[in-house]
Amino acid sequence: MARKRCDITLSTGRIVAEAAQVTLENFLVSRFRTVILVHGYNVSEKEALKSLGELKVALSSYAPSLASGIFTCRWAGNWITPIVRLLAYPQIIGNAEESSKPFLRIIKNIYCLDTATEELIIIAHSLGCRLTLEMLQHMAAEGRPQGLKKLTVILMAAAVPCEYVGADGKLEAGADEPDVLAALHSKDDRVLSFAFGAGQTLGFDGLFPEAIGLRGNPQSRPWTHSIRMDAFDHGDYWSEETAQRICRILGIVISPFANTSVPLASRKQLGSHRDLAVPPLPMFWIGNNG
Repeated sequence: MARKRCDITLSTGRIVAEAAQVTLENFLVSRFRTVILVHGYNVSEKEALKSLGELKVALSSYAPSLASGIFTCRWAGNWITPIVRLLAYPQIIGNAEESSKPFLRIIKNIYCLDTATEELIIIAHSLGCRLTLEMLQHMAAEGRPQGLKKLTVILMAAAVPCEYVGADGKLEAGADEPDVLAALHSKDDRVLSFAFGAGQTLGFDGLFPEAIGLRGNPQSRPWTHSIRMDAFDHGDYWSEETAQRICRILGIVISPFANTSVPLASRKQLGSHRDLAVPPLPMFWIGNNG
């Protein structure tokens, strides 16, 4: 049996791929909407598939109309050796930036197909949000693909400096490109509270900046939706609660026949009761949070 892979692959191992891999035949079936899920930093392909697959199952359960149009995207955001995670982080920022152009090429290729849907939804997590915003910055410069009438982007625990999407920010044009831009954030996110600023500083990508995913800043713009996720830690976003929030953003009425036995809500419930006052672990010991 062939090993399952992500639908879109922007990497070869830990290296940004020169040519992105995608099976365009998967996008030939006519659908209502197309959804692309993008993982974050510090996950192997196996772990990425697991996290993305959990959210895909939850979304498919709550919104069956989306089920056939949900695709997964893997990029060179993995570095799972514990001791070097913090030191490797600056390289992963570079990988996110480099991966943005092949990601845009894939989207343009999808929208060359006659069956391309009018709406594209991108749901990204952590440093995958940086990849997504960098791609949108290129899209703003090059022009949106013909046929793409509505672009919805949902950022979960975005590991992106707040000032980058503000006025005159590095990614301002990219943040302005989507028709709908939602930020799901949590002040209880220990990775973004304690490790993000140090990693960005080591990568010469700001001086201990605040992440968008911590408080949803900047408050004034550019969000159409800014949603606080109570008691969410960095890895809690692959949950039923998140899937419900996403459905509301998309204006989808949750199916009354949804399978609420998906074992994600229980994990989130445990996470919401953890002692958030416990001192944080250094970033290089933090587990694979997607």
